[in-house]
Amino acid sequence: MRQRKIPWKERARRLLQAAKDFSRNVEYPTHSRGSAPHQTLFRQYVKDLEAAKEEAEAWWASLIDTEEERVGDRDQAVENVNERRPTGLMSLGASDAVVREYWLKCDALNRKTRNPDERVPPEEFLLLWLVNDRRNELAEFLAGMPYWPIGMDEEGNWV
Repeated sequence: MRQRKIPWKERARRLLQAAKDFSRNVEYPTHSRGSAPHQTLFRQYVKDLEAAKEEAEAWWASLIDTEEERVGDRDQAVENVNERRPTGLMSLGASDAVVREYWLKCDALNRKTRNPDERVPPEEFLLLWLVNDRRNELAEFLAGMPYWPIGMDEEGNWV
Protein backbone atom coordinates (compact mmCIF):
# COMPACT_ATOMS: atom_id res chain seq x y z
CA MET A 1 0.00 0.00 0.00
CA ARG A 2 1.45 3.35 -1.05
CA GLN A 3 1.35 6.05 1.61
CA ARG A 4 0.33 9.59 0.80
CA LYS A 5 3.42 11.78 0.79
CA ILE A 6 3.17 14.68 3.20
CA PRO A 7 4.70 17.90 1.82
CA TRP A 8 8.02 18.74 3.45
CA LYS A 9 6.85 22.09 4.81
CA GLU A 10 4.04 20.34 6.68
CA ARG A 11 6.50 17.73 8.01
CA ALA A 12 8.76 20.59 9.12
CA ARG A 13 5.87 22.33 10.88
CA ARG A 14 5.02 19.10 12.69
CA LEU A 15 8.63 18.59 13.79
CA LEU A 16 8.81 22.13 15.15
CA GLN A 17 5.55 21.63 17.03
CA ALA A 18 6.64 18.25 18.41
CA ALA A 19 9.63 19.84 20.13
CA LYS A 20 7.42 22.50 21.68
CA ASP A 21 5.08 19.79 22.97
CA PHE A 22 7.75 18.35 25.25
CA SER A 23 9.73 21.50 26.06
CA ARG A 24 6.96 23.65 27.52
CA ASN A 25 8.96 24.39 30.66
CA VAL A 26 11.81 26.00 28.67
CA GLU A 27 11.35 29.70 27.92
CA TYR A 28 12.69 31.18 24.67
CA PRO A 29 11.91 34.35 22.75
CA THR A 30 9.90 33.85 19.58
CA HIS A 31 12.05 33.49 16.44
CA SER A 32 15.26 34.78 18.00
CA ARG A 33 18.15 35.63 15.69
CA GLY A 34 20.52 34.37 18.35
CA SER A 35 23.91 35.66 19.39
CA ALA A 36 27.07 35.95 17.29
CA PRO A 37 28.21 32.54 18.61
CA HIS A 38 24.84 31.09 17.51
CA GLN A 39 25.42 32.46 14.00
CA THR A 40 28.91 30.92 13.90
CA LEU A 41 27.57 27.61 15.16
CA PHE A 42 24.84 27.67 12.51
CA ARG A 43 27.38 28.04 9.71
CA GLN A 44 29.24 24.97 10.98
CA TYR A 45 25.95 23.09 11.38
CA VAL A 46 25.05 23.79 7.74
CA LYS A 47 28.39 22.36 6.60
CA ASP A 48 27.96 19.23 8.71
CA LEU A 49 24.34 18.76 7.65
CA GLU A 50 25.33 19.14 3.98
CA ALA A 51 27.93 16.41 4.49
CA ALA A 52 25.37 14.15 6.19
CA LYS A 53 22.93 14.77 3.33
CA GLU A 54 25.55 13.92 0.71
CA GLU A 55 26.43 10.73 2.58
CA ALA A 56 22.75 9.76 2.85
CA GLU A 57 22.14 10.46 -0.85
CA ALA A 58 25.09 8.30 -1.90
CA TRP A 59 23.94 5.50 0.40
CA TRP A 60 20.36 5.75 -0.91
CA ALA A 61 21.52 5.64 -4.52
CA SER A 62 23.59 2.53 -3.77
CA LEU A 63 20.54 0.84 -2.21
CA ILE A 64 18.52 1.54 -5.33
CA ASP A 65 21.34 0.39 -7.63
CA THR A 66 21.74 -2.85 -5.69
CA GLU A 67 17.99 -3.47 -5.72
CA GLU A 68 17.84 -2.72 -9.45
CA GLU A 69 20.50 -5.37 -10.07
CA ARG A 70 18.39 -7.81 -8.06
CA VAL A 71 14.99 -7.10 -9.68
CA GLY A 72 16.07 -5.83 -13.10
CA ASP A 73 13.79 -2.77 -13.13
CA ARG A 74 14.69 0.73 -11.88
CA ASP A 75 11.13 1.81 -11.02
CA GLN A 76 10.50 -1.40 -9.09
CA ALA A 77 13.82 -0.98 -7.30
CA VAL A 78 12.89 2.54 -6.18
CA GLU A 79 9.49 1.33 -5.00
CA ASN A 80 11.02 -1.62 -3.10
CA VAL A 81 13.62 0.53 -1.36
CA ASN A 82 11.02 3.16 -0.44
CA GLU A 83 8.75 0.46 0.94
CA ARG A 84 11.52 -1.06 3.07
CA ARG A 85 12.75 2.30 4.33
CA PRO A 86 9.79 4.66 4.60
CA THR A 87 11.85 7.41 6.26
CA GLY A 88 13.96 7.63 3.10
CA LEU A 89 17.32 9.32 3.44
CA MET A 90 16.81 9.58 7.19
CA SER A 91 17.04 5.79 7.46
CA LEU A 92 20.83 6.01 7.44
CA GLY A 93 20.94 7.81 10.76
CA ALA A 94 23.99 9.96 10.01
CA SER A 95 21.85 13.06 10.33
CA ASP A 96 20.66 11.94 13.78
CA ALA A 97 24.19 12.43 15.09
CA VAL A 98 24.44 15.88 13.49
CA VAL A 99 21.06 16.92 14.89
CA ARG A 100 21.88 15.70 18.40
CA GLU A 101 25.31 17.34 18.35
CA TYR A 102 24.01 20.75 17.28
CA TRP A 103 20.87 20.60 19.41
CA LEU A 104 23.08 20.13 22.48
CA LYS A 105 25.58 22.78 21.32
CA CYS A 106 22.74 25.27 20.78
CA ASP A 107 21.40 24.46 24.23
CA ALA A 108 24.88 24.98 25.74
CA LEU A 109 25.11 28.38 24.02
CA ASN A 110 21.66 29.28 25.29
CA ARG A 111 22.78 28.52 28.85
CA LYS A 112 25.88 30.73 28.44
CA THR A 113 24.04 33.61 26.74
CA ARG A 114 23.31 36.35 29.25
CA ASN A 115 20.74 38.13 27.13
CA PRO A 116 17.58 35.96 27.16
CA ASP A 117 16.47 37.56 23.87
CA GLU A 118 19.45 35.92 22.14
CA ARG A 119 18.51 32.40 23.20
CA VAL A 120 17.22 30.19 20.41
CA PRO A 121 14.97 27.15 20.67
CA PRO A 122 17.15 24.31 19.36
CA GLU A 123 14.44 23.07 16.99
CA GLU A 124 14.23 26.52 15.42
CA PHE A 125 18.02 26.73 15.19
CA LEU A 126 18.12 23.35 13.42
CA LEU A 127 15.15 23.68 11.09
CA LEU A 128 13.54 27.11 10.96
CA TRP A 129 16.88 28.84 10.47
CA LEU A 130 17.44 26.65 7.40
CA VAL A 131 14.13 27.83 5.96
CA ASN A 132 14.82 31.46 6.86
CA ASP A 133 18.26 31.18 5.25
CA ARG A 134 16.61 29.80 2.07
CA ARG A 135 18.34 26.45 2.44
CA ASN A 136 15.20 24.59 1.43
CA GLU A 137 17.03 21.47 0.22
CA LEU A 138 18.55 21.02 3.66
CA ALA A 139 15.26 21.89 5.39
CA GLU A 140 13.43 19.34 3.25
CA PHE A 141 16.10 16.74 4.02
CA LEU A 142 15.81 17.39 7.76
CA ALA A 143 12.01 17.41 7.61
CA GLY A 144 12.26 13.75 6.62
CA MET A 145 13.02 12.93 10.25
CA PRO A 146 10.02 11.22 11.83
CA TYR A 147 11.03 12.58 15.26
CA TRP A 148 13.76 14.60 16.98
CA PRO A 149 16.51 12.27 18.24
CA ILE A 150 16.66 14.07 21.59
CA GLY A 151 14.95 13.90 24.93
CA MET A 152 14.56 15.87 28.12
CA ASP A 153 15.31 14.63 31.62
CA GLU A 154 13.25 15.32 34.75
CA GLU A 155 15.22 18.50 35.47
CA GLY A 156 14.44 19.96 32.05
CA ASN A 157 17.87 19.28 30.53
CA TRP A 158 18.21 18.09 26.96
CA VAL A 159 19.72 14.62 26.74
